[in-house]
Amino acid sequence: MNKLIILGGSGYVGKSIIDYLSSKRGKSHKIKKIIIYSRKGIRIKKNNKIEVVNFKQNLLKLKKLPEIEYIIYCINSNNLRYSNNCFKKFKYLLSNSSLKRKILFLSSGAVYGPRKVRKKFSENENLTLNKINKFNDYKLKYALEKLFMENEFKKLGKSGYNVSIARCFTFYGRHILKYNYAISEIINTIVKKKKLNINNHKLTRSYMHGDDLSAWLLKIIKNSSKDCPIYNVGSDKPIILKDLMMELAKKYNNGFEIIKTKYLKNDFYVP
Repeated sequence: MNKLIILGGSGYVGKSIIDYLSSKRGKSHKIKKIIIYSRKGIRIKKNNKIEVVNFKQNLLKLKKLPEIEYIIYCINSNNLRYSNNCFKKFKYLLSNSSLKRKILFLSSGAVYGPRKVRKKFSENENLTLNKINKFNDYKLKYALEKLFMENEFKKLGKSGYNVSIARCFTFYGRHILKYNYAISEIINTIVKKKKLNINNHKLTRSYMHGDDLSAWLLKIIKNSSKDCPIYNVGSDKPIILKDLMMELAKKYNNGFEIIKTKYLKNDFYVP
């Protein structure tokens, strides 16, 4: 592998992969060029270690894919119709190329639905709409879209393409700070020396660094096949957010206040 295409690579994953491949640790993959297609585009600093070509372009308007073997598909819209249209265009672009490609679809652990008990998610679990429908917020659309796309990529494998699926969980790293995630809010509050308001919910997460995420994604894509192997990607070490916040507040001398709530939420999200 010396060249890679990332579709929808303007977010955390695309930036993390660029950082990783620009580091000493990422040299072993011998990737010399990344081509990114994204509606939003991405600001990229000049880098002498790896060539990054960025196209601010919607997949639906793309006429041809470069003749590169490896593709990471991480387009996300929270809109089933748009996702379906993008996939149809992607499939059409693939059909117009004779190159035998290896394709990785970035899914999410959200396809398992919410979990209130301390039991880690396994790739062998049955996925059902009944479980996903227990989400009562923005996660519902997100999970439905990812489940729909997984099924489409499985069909792609059955039609003869080499594909794989990565169900990504929760991560950290410098690029995560720009997004609206719990870990981002915690770190930004610590850095700004503000007081942490900590509720007594037992929200449990696990965090893998962006470098480890990138290393695993690049390893997984090489193992893509017609059988469409599926992997959970994330740390398996549970962290109760309340405990994490208290530890960080004490370590960095931030004040904190425990906010007690009458109805406790148990939310366990660990692969």
